[in-house]
Amino acid sequence: MDTLVSTKPLGLGGHPAASTPVARNGAYSLLLSVGAELYKLRKRPATWLLAGLFALVIVVFNDVASSIALQTVSATDPDRAGFRDLTLFENLSTSALSVVAMLGGPIVLILGALISGSEYGWTTFKTILTQGPSRLTIFGSKVVSLAVLVAGFVILGWMASAAGSLVVSVFESTPVAMPSLGSLVGGLGAGWFVAMVWGTVGLALGLIFRTTTVPIGLGLIWGLAVESIIAGLAGSVSIFATIQDYLIGPNASALAVAVGVTALGGDSTISTTHALLVLTGYVVVLVGIAASLFRTRDLT
Repeated sequence: MDTLVSTKPLGLGGHPAASTPVARNGAYSLLLSVGAELYKLRKRPATWLLAGLFALVIVVFNDVASSIALQTVSATDPDRAGFRDLTLFENLSTSALSVVAMLGGPIVLILGALISGSEYGWTTFKTILTQGPSRLTIFGSKVVSLAVLVAGFVILGWMASAAGSLVVSVFESTPVAMPSLGSLVGGLGAGWFVAMVWGTVGLALGLIFRTTTVPIGLGLIWGLAVESIIAGLAGSVSIFATIQDYLIGPNASALAVAVGVTALGGDSTISTTHALLVLTGYVVVLVGIAASLFRTRDLT
């Protein structure tokens, strides 16, 4: 009698290699890939450095700057009440969100570019793909991992904002009142969404250019310079006013205003619905382009 011999690749202990069932089960493969991706990112010093920088920016430009303003602005200055409100513990969520909407995005953009673009510099994509998961599974794991890390960044930033507000309240002898649940949930949700949009930009650019330097450079120039220049020209040139309505920064500010932040940079004419559609459009389009290129292009 002939002996039946399995043609499946064998792994440790003579059992079928894990890559075979994993490749057949997309959800399980994605879960394993997300776990591996998060483990890898947790070991990178750059991840922790960016997380600390994200929290530091919130504290410096919210609590520290407002505290200094309180010390220098006269008691009769009408802006003093606004600076004082920024340092109140009950306003920690909206105060932190205002900083994220204006300055936090480029930091998360760097994170996104490092998650995707660094794999090309280290030539590790080929090694990852030999373990069994498909290209789209690897891409999906990076998007999910980015979402998880962005949530961690935002929570850490809000915790830092809370600590800063408490310290300022002690020195300024201001009352400490708990923020409302709606304020916390709305602020955290909007903060995560805004940061996720910027992170998706970095992730997509890293896959499009297959490096980290170009996406980081382009992203920082665009986020910190180009959008500011367009905003400055929007008041005098109508075409720039139209363009401004479809940029990430102004729509992020409009979303922040919708959850309680004082209007950033003047009264916003962008509606909440418009802001949500534009920001969601950035995510959908960039994810679609990046996924398509990563699936079809050569890895080198």
